[in-house]
Amino acid sequence: MKALKYLGQNFLKDKAIIQKLVSIADPSSDQDWLEIGPGKGALTFELINLVQSLVCVERDPRLALLLKQKLELTSHQNFKVVNMDILNYNPADNFKNDFFVVGSLPYNISKKIIAKFITFPRKENLPHPVSLTFLVQKEVADDYTAKTPKSTFLSLFASIYSTCRYEFTVSAKSFSPVPKVDGAVIKFILKNPHKDGTDLSAFIKDCFQSQRKTIQNNLLRITPKKYHFRLKQCLKENNFKIVRKKRPEELSLEEFQKVFMLYNNVLNNEEKTD
Repeated sequence: MKALKYLGQNFLKDKAIIQKLVSIADPSSDQDWLEIGPGKGALTFELINLVQSLVCVERDPRLALLLKQKLELTSHQNFKVVNMDILNYNPADNFKNDFFVVGSLPYNISKKIIAKFITFPRKENLPHPVSLTFLVQKEVADDYTAKTPKSTFLSLFASIYSTCRYEFTVSAKSFSPVPKVDGAVIKFILKNPHKDGTDLSAFIKDCFQSQRKTIQNNLLRITPKKYHFRLKQCLKENNFKIVRKKRPEELSLEEFQKVFMLYNNVLNNEEKTD
């Protein structure tokens, strides 16, 4: 079956890599799993023997039908194949309990998929993901797992919602057709995010828009001028003397959280006195 370029299809064919990816995902027989983009089922048939239930979401109707027919020929009853774009998929339609996610993601939408699941709402009585194990473009994996003092927006964003690890590199030759770049497996262990996770990530993203500027200059750039005097005063205090001279990539998540709190305090206090 011919791979469709517009869907970013590259089928993982290396059995050793598939088994290693499954080992990193670490499934068990009491867990419910979601596989994204199962394709021809190379990963699916490794997983289905190890988990309590498996939901496979495949956008390509040809592959969804093929996978369903293959699975129906086995003795397994613990599966469901959903023909849908994963970005439109609601896990609550199939899961009653917390679930685990795995997949070899289309490189062209991998960041959108990760963002969807990493920020998944943690509401009481609704299922949410516990971990995400993904094969993505190596460059993207590097961005999500970058460390201070060479952080990226993606690595800090990931840190708000998870603990993220770079597991191993996957050669482009492990796929058919062969993509232009290597891939890598990364794993996210999700956590309760910072209470202002959405606002914090937007703040960090704003700072990375002018990545070469210091934090102080970034804050002055995004803050209305009427707050500048108070902001400069606060940044001269002991806790921020060093931080204010750093560039965004040089800050840890904890430092960004402190700067974010300072920024909000300055705005809120000034507004009260207006």
